[in-house]
Amino acid sequence: MEFHLLFPDTELAEISFLADHGEVVFLVSKSSDPFQEVISALLNFEADEDAELSDDSYMFLWTGDTWGYEWQFEKMGEGVVQLKIIQINNLRYYLSRQGIDDDVLMEEIVPVNEDEILYEETIIIDELISAVVRCVDRYLKAYGILDYSSQWGNTGFAITSYLKLKSYLLQKDLWTGDAAISEVFKRELGQL
Repeated sequence: MEFHLLFPDTELAEISFLADHGEVVFLVSKSSDPFQEVISALLNFEADEDAELSDDSYMFLWTGDTWGYEWQFEKMGEGVVQLKIIQINNLRYYLSRQGIDDDVLMEEIVPVNEDEILYEETIIIDELISAVVRCVDRYLKAYGILDYSSQWGNTGFAITSYLKLKSYLLQKDLWTGDAAISEVFKRELGQL
């Protein structure tokens, strides 16, 4: 499982998600931070041992210009979730249906194309956490936190949430990144 992040010279970022059953490519608005949404969802599920800290389901929305991608997670068992990614072809209609865009009357909006399921599989949550952390690590190593923040409309980088996920992987000995960085990070965690 892999994530890849590209920032073409447009207002959209390109994020590809490669899993066992194919690749899904997303065009996401740079005025938001989709990785913050993914990291929040993953933090929701990484607390398996402490059931009161996690929910059985979680949903978030990545947005483009007139479209969006709804990510739905449902816990299926210990460390396993059902992931469904739905492409929302008419974001304004979707938001009004959800009661988020109250300025729009439903009669004014004509649904455009049916929403379509881009991905639906049962996955091991630790594999998704690893893929997200590796992607963010690659980007931070190449560009740093400040460039990351500037690419996402200066929304700031979710350093605390990112470090929690990375710590989770290190504690479970699932980290497959740079060994030297992992050792430094483990020592730093031990000092906290």
